[in-house]
Amino acid sequence: MRKLTVGRRNSYLGFAGKVKLYIEDTEGDTVICGVKCRLLGKLKNGEAATFEIDNESRKLFAIFYKWAKNLWNDMYKIPVGEDDIEVSGIVVNNGFAGAPFYFDQTPDDEVYAFRRQNAKRSIAILLPIFLTFGIAIIVVGVIFIN
Repeated sequence: MRKLTVGRRNSYLGFAGKVKLYIEDTEGDTVICGVKCRLLGKLKNGEAATFEIDNESRKLFAIFYKWAKNLWNDMYKIPVGEDDIEVSGIVVNNGFAGAPFYFDQTPDDEVYAFRRQNAKRSIAILLPIFLTFGIAIIVVGVIFIN
């Protein structure tokens, strides 16, 4: 067993919400982007927490809302080993990807691909919604102007 310490740096974005941390687990009850996970814990703004994990390679996910767990999240790959691990992150503004929690550690190619896939999914879902509202506002404006 080893210790995983996760810190959340202060940010005005999402300051009132808690980031939920999920770790890959075949016995888990939540599926995030096709990976079965279990809840590890929650972090408030500026808080850090330490968890006991096994020595296997695991994926660590950070999400804000369970309903958007497949859209606005980030992943950190925990390597195999016995050494304790420390990671940190911050909530950032990311356009169509909302305001997700991003881990500070330098991501590898798999994490970059994961982030690009999340951004594409967000755009595919949100763009039609924004266009519909925009058209509706224009139509209502034209009706009331005439």
